[in-house]
Amino acid sequence: MKPLSLALLLFVSTASLADNTPEKPPARWRYYGNTIDNASVCYNYKYGSVIYRNCRSYALEFFNEKCDFYKQREQDGISSPAEKKDKEMFCRAASTFSPVN
Repeated sequence: MKPLSLALLLFVSTASLADNTPEKPPARWRYYGNTIDNASVCYNYKYGSVIYRNCRSYALEFFNEKCDFYKQREQDGISSPAEKKDKEMFCRAASTFSPVN
């Protein structure tokens, strides 16, 4: 009976941990000048963990969304010089970053 109780406890603990893992965890990265350091993306999570892998996948999605956003603002003629720099940074990251490293 004791091994069954232990197995049940472990199962419940694992299930509750999975529920607390955000689907799109916030990503952090380092950048130098106007370039995101691709290797540093999601440095705020343990390398190889599920949340790290989710974070890196979401980061690529985020870079693409930001790139598209700033491109649209530029096409509409309403982007500032700072936004043009952000567009360059995010579009470069979107084209060079790979979630799998």
